[in-house]
Amino acid sequence: MFDAYSHTMFYVLDVSKTVIWYVEKLGFQELFITEHYGSVRHKVSGTRIDFHKMSHTDLSRPFPATPNFFCTDLNTSVSKLIKMGIDTEPVRSEGGGPRFSSFKDCEGNVIGLVEQPAFHTA
Repeated sequence: MFDAYSHTMFYVLDVSKTVIWYVEKLGFQELFITEHYGSVRHKVSGTRIDFHKMSHTDLSRPFPATPNFFCTDLNTSVSKLIKMGIDTEPVRSEGGGPRFSSFKDCEGNVIGLVEQPAFHTA
């Protein structure tokens, strides 16, 4: 039924601000942007995230999606985020699984980091 991952959708108040934040802070490239819709793709992982405008009065906002990204050195990744002024959750592990952390983007959407030292993109 599914052939490949497409994207994660976030509902945001300011599409332009959000696209710029992902480009400047997290290494994404802008695919397109309009007043009501924008899209970015990560330069290394190829992950795509789209942003759909919502209003302050929109009560139909769904529970936010949470994309998770692998990283080979979680401590270094978290340190880089902190140096950029981005608050992160404490690094932790649950049930013997890999270490992980999370942070929020400029609109409050949660983004996860999962340590996988042997991760390869090829």
